[in-house]
Amino acid sequence: AGKASRFEILLGDPNLCATFLREHTGVRWVQSTFAGVEPLIGPMRMPEHAQCMVSRCAALGKDMAQYVAGWVIATERNFLDVKAFNQDRMWNEQTRERFMYRPLDSVTVGVIGLGDIGGKIAEAMSVLGCRVVGFKRTVTETASAHVQLITDDLPAVLAQSDYIVNVLPSTPATHNLLSGPVLEHCQCKSPVLINLGRGNVIDDASLLRALDRRLLSAAILDVFATEPLPPASPLWAHPHVTITPHVGALSHPHVVAATFAANTQRIARGKQPVPLVNAERGY
Repeated sequence: AGKASRFEILLGDPNLCATFLREHTGVRWVQSTFAGVEPLIGPMRMPEHAQCMVSRCAALGKDMAQYVAGWVIATERNFLDVKAFNQDRMWNEQTRERFMYRPLDSVTVGVIGLGDIGGKIAEAMSVLGCRVVGFKRTVTETASAHVQLITDDLPAVLAQSDYIVNVLPSTPATHNLLSGPVLEHCQCKSPVLINLGRGNVIDDASLLRALDRRLLSAAILDVFATEPLPPASPLWAHPHVTITPHVGALSHPHVVAATFAANTQRIARGKQPVPLVNAERGY
């Protein structure tokens, strides 16, 4: 067992907090500054930390929703082609065809991981006019105000989605969930994969194979099994892959402070901080 801590409350990077918990006892509450808390799961399962509460920074869901909305709109409206159009200096009916688009009410977004962050993404895409379907392991309702279908049937979600948005955390149950033959269910619509959750939900070989076979038309990736993504990774050079460096949602100090202050008030009133991490589930 570690030595007794002088602190009952920790606020910080989950990696640093996890190191502290492995060396100390007596911490009552940990407020993570990130949405992901994987490093803290191991220490939470230690007997000496059985009473320690850990909460995530769920306020980052709004930023993730903006990331998804931005990329869906940019893709549908062909905004990434505008610079080339400007350089060509050719405005005619043929060049205008490059910017033809389908209305968003004909687009279906499938959210894989319909928790608090997935719910924010679903709400944003629904407000924009998209049809939203969601995958969730524990289904308590089959629809909501912003989601037309909530199901634990992953193939059903994949088959009807134009965009697949993964926001699942990294747990044994989610590891390689999208790897292998499951993406065969995408062959009808050839959707775009947007991965904001964790990189190990799909292995690189499965992703590249799905892109080359047009099971996926494109992949917009913010997370990877190995970060930073090595320069030798074939993902960098693939024509249908767009990479961002894990910036889908940044932990801005004022957002973290507001989350910490709100949870401090909850604890002062005898309530638990939210959203509370469940060590057995892994998120």
